[in-house]
Amino acid sequence: MAAPTTDELKILIAGRVKIIQTQKLIQRRLERIIEQTGPAAVRAMNLVAADLLERSANVAPILRGDLIRSGRITKTGSTKNLIRRQVSYGTDHAIFTHEGSYQLGPVSRLKPATQDGPVGRKYLARPFNIHAARYSAFVRGAAKRAAGLPGRARNL
Repeated sequence: MAAPTTDELKILIAGRVKIIQTQKLIQRRLERIIEQTGPAAVRAMNLVAADLLERSANVAPILRGDLIRSGRITKTGSTKNLIRRQVSYGTDHAIFTHEGSYQLGPVSRLKPATQDGPVGRKYLARPFNIHAARYSAFVRGAAKRAAGLPGRARNL
């Protein structure tokens, strides 16, 4: 096999330069999309977390209300490409009332059930599991719309 000619080398180099330029263009476009979608995705994630906190409070047991008042949304470990929110309850008895087996008190028994189920244990896990697909679609739709891509507007 003969060594490539100067013209053949020029064509190969030009082709590689074109590939590198295209890769850089794609990278810049992706960075712009992330910049455009980031704020919309953060807003959507904040709405999702607030919705989950409200739904979980609606099915959480109540005696004096300290469990429900301790509900919090925390930003945890978010990066440029990852948004995290943690919904939690911070009383001494939060884990027991979520995980344990117990009889509801008189105030909790009077609290009406919701579409997320009756008042009682797993008050945070149940609404999350019921609405996880909808929450995901809501955030994904907000990011798509921010990027100018077709996506249905979804309500929480």
